[in-house]
Amino acid sequence: MKKNHFFVFLLLLSTYYSAFCQVSGFQDNIFASGFSSVNGITFDTDGRCYAWEKDGQVWVRLLDGQWRMILNIGEEVNIQTDCGLKGFALDPNFLTNGYIYLLYDVDRYFLLNYGTPSYNPNGNDYANASIGRITRYTVNLTDFTVPTSSRLVLLGKDKYDGFPLLAETHNTGALLFGTDGTLLASCGESTHYTIDNGYNPNTYFQQAIYDGILKTDNPATPSINEDDNVGAWRAQMVNSLNGKIIRINPATGEGVPSNPFYDASNPRAAKSRVWAMGFRNGFRMTLKPNTGAHSPSEANPGTIYIGDVGGSLKEEVDVVTQGGQNFGWPRYEGMDEGDSPIIYYPNNRNEFLVPFTHRKPMLDYRYGGSRAYKNGQLTNVKSFNPNFDIEGTCIIGGVFYTGTNFPSEYQGTYLFGNFDNSGNSTTLNWIHSFSFNNNSDELEHIKPLNYMANGVTAMAVNPVNGYLYYASYVGSIRELKYDTGNQPPVVKVSKEVYWGASPLAVGFDASTSIDPEGGVLTYRWNFGDGSPIVVGGATPTHTFIASSAVPTTYTVSVEATDPLGASTTKTIMVYLNNTPPVIVSTSLDHLGIYANREASYVALRATVSDTETSSNQLSYQWESALHHNTHNHPNPVSHSNVSGFMMTPLPCDGNTYFYRVTLTVSDLQGLSTKVIKDIYPSCNGDSIPPSIPQNLVASTKTDSTITLTWNASSDNQGVLQYEVINIGIDTTYTSDTTLLVTNLTQETTYSFKVRAMDINGLYSVASDSLAVLTEPIHLPVLGDEYLFRDAIVAPWTSQSSFERLSFISTSNFKIENKVIRLDSPINGDEISFVYGDYPLFTEDFLPGIGFWVYNAGESSFNFQLKVCPKTTVSGDSIQLTALPQKWNYYLIPWTSLNNPVRVAKVSLQMMASQAASLYVDELKLVHCANMATVKSGNWDDPTIWSCGRIPMATDSVTIRANDTITVLSGTSATLWLLNLLGSLNIESGAVFDMKSY
Repeated sequence: MKKNHFFVFLLLLSTYYSAFCQVSGFQDNIFASGFSSVNGITFDTDGRCYAWEKDGQVWVRLLDGQWRMILNIGEEVNIQTDCGLKGFALDPNFLTNGYIYLLYDVDRYFLLNYGTPSYNPNGNDYANASIGRITRYTVNLTDFTVPTSSRLVLLGKDKYDGFPLLAETHNTGALLFGTDGTLLASCGESTHYTIDNGYNPNTYFQQAIYDGILKTDNPATPSINEDDNVGAWRAQMVNSLNGKIIRINPATGEGVPSNPFYDASNPRAAKSRVWAMGFRNGFRMTLKPNTGAHSPSEANPGTIYIGDVGGSLKEEVDVVTQGGQNFGWPRYEGMDEGDSPIIYYPNNRNEFLVPFTHRKPMLDYRYGGSRAYKNGQLTNVKSFNPNFDIEGTCIIGGVFYTGTNFPSEYQGTYLFGNFDNSGNSTTLNWIHSFSFNNNSDELEHIKPLNYMANGVTAMAVNPVNGYLYYASYVGSIRELKYDTGNQPPVVKVSKEVYWGASPLAVGFDASTSIDPEGGVLTYRWNFGDGSPIVVGGATPTHTFIASSAVPTTYTVSVEATDPLGASTTKTIMVYLNNTPPVIVSTSLDHLGIYANREASYVALRATVSDTETSSNQLSYQWESALHHNTHNHPNPVSHSNVSGFMMTPLPCDGNTYFYRVTLTVSDLQGLSTKVIKDIYPSCNGDSIPPSIPQNLVASTKTDSTITLTWNASSDNQGVLQYEVINIGIDTTYTSDTTLLVTNLTQETTYSFKVRAMDINGLYSVASDSLAVLTEPIHLPVLGDEYLFRDAIVAPWTSQSSFERLSFISTSNFKIENKVIRLDSPINGDEISFVYGDYPLFTEDFLPGIGFWVYNAGESSFNFQLKVCPKTTVSGDSIQLTALPQKWNYYLIPWTSLNNPVRVAKVSLQMMASQAASLYVDELKLVHCANMATVKSGNWDDPTIWSCGRIPMATDSVTIRANDTITVLSGTSATLWLLNLLGSLNIESGAVFDMKSY
């Protein structure tokens, strides 16, 4: 499902700062927040900030400080795991031509279906083969809007033209312009996390071959091996865009004639676009200032610094100085040859350019022992700064600092960082400064800058103020500046959520707040309940009182101010008469280790209770992510309590791999509960199968569903999932001990059995089979039927009972006790009710038409209600939808049908086809059933009743409290009164006077 989000951005005057997070004198403040997952930022020459998000949204911060979303291509973007909108660039002449360029992973569903009659804008197909694409849009520079009609696809015009995407990570990367005006883009090798030589079942290679996204050998040219299915080794194929930096003409998307492998006969071929090769995942890159020529024909766009994310050994900073350079992946990782790379090397592939030596990185690092070249010799980085080493597992290529705000020793240096979103590390999120020899690009000096660049994904320098800005994947953009003046306090509160019954005494504690300059802080407390503001200490106590048991929320704010007047505010939530949701159990409770043999689907479902909020009003958020060392690869968030995700096999290579699932359940007031479950791959042998599932029963059943439950199996290493076999029909897998089986037929016997599978793929013996008979269709309990007033009151036992009831275009119907049943309706089928030659006036039947429809299908069903003034004259209509597997009641007012004066014919026309049946019941012109009094008065006075008439025998009458109804003797109400006995409800305090009867 595609979603559009609207975010409110807050410019915070005083935000988080810690003296321990960056070098003294630097301040790291929030510049903007409220993003879902910001992937990158850049600035134009006037200082406007542009931010792009993973899900396809592009924002601009105008010069007046207001944020505006200028483009949303979310319908087109694949957001699975590490996919999304990755790269963005402004044209060198942006403030003249308005051109912006986007690099992103394309949703397969959009790629194959957009523009076809069957296309659904809410559809998606993330987990399958697709392509990466580069598009150009034009910004209207007068109001900063982007017409979608300005879209121009430069690369990825079709599935044969884009970057091949065969995995959920290591796909598209960054965009930048060379000094010569050419456009450069990076793309990873798009394979499994481990080194892949093709045919990895956890990639989408089979689909890619079928689609033609990957080339296969051409029988007509047996001397040329064009098979792209070689996994990571595509980084060594000049005929593949994977694992490359490409260089294209920004107007056409074609390769540049000065590229090293350019083919003049095919400028859109992969090799015509390749500039450099041998990269694993070049996620971010930048152009070194004052390098490059100004003409594309000189084959010198400038020196490119790129951060290549490593596999199991090293992260590396690569420096591309000319076209055709090869950085060695997958044979080499960092300075050295990788882990037994030769066994992965495809034989007899002459078109590979696999080097026996490679263009070595400028620097590599992982867990300490980082290395760089100095005077041509490989040297430990500590030789540049004895008190400093580099550690990390996910490099983020950065930028050259070109501003003047930073001290002189930082000016002109290369700033790059390391990304860690594990939540467990306080040392692996950083941005540091590196100085290089301008001639040799060898490392000369290292200076630390920021030790807590949380979730950094990109960096940019604002050319106007000289500050460094970096995108944080946790949802914000941060501003790093040098300012030795007074810094605002850091406010810390011991607890940020309080809850309980009224009256609730809360003791707050902000005593751990600090002033970076060591001054004494003063505090100002606003408890948000209308009570006086308290000025003074850090540990006040306040009693909150709500006037009733209704849940009430208060937002408390504490403002800390230092001796020079700088202040910071923090908010705390207090929930009165409210308790957080209780997560009773989840489908993951028994799952801690999973089979590491093939992809497995994990069902997500929770049982939750809440004292103050009904279950259907709770909100759910399931987050799942593959964790690899200190970073993770998140899946799309699900907001349904019934969801799931895929776990794929992971290597047992000494690195840390696991899946983390987080469930957050919130009530209507926002009070929430969170549980976290970590699931690890099995790396141990196992020969003991699980125990047999016991006590298989049908806990509930309807005419079309059965809920099965059974006792959990036990296993020496853990049960992964259960295989529920609907004997002779299908098989379903679940990690829970309950399953809702749907799409069943009424009054039909089904047989089931269950077996357990452990984390290593071993199955138990199946349980005993269970036979279950589904219920018959349960029709609503309704009163007498009234078709066109009281003209037809007989049960619908046969079609002959109705001379005025006809069916068009179908014979698949029958009458079942007043209910019309259509078996397998098709588009165009029609049921028509005719009132002969005497049309009825609608003013006698207010407010309109009422009827029931039961849709036995699994999907919503559309049909049309039409009302005609004559049997031979067409009338007005309205389209209606019947929700699946439920009775739908419709009360259609005449106003929705263009206020017809009279009615001679009513028809229901089917607008769709389906295999399941449709039922129609109690279609009638409504004559004010369910009567109720509106004032005291005489039973004979029709003005006291809704609809302005005396009640009828089918009405359910309620006399409200404080009303008095009088029945007079000898009136026409006598018969109605007798008929109403048993359906007359007199509320406490009402008077029903029959003394005159």
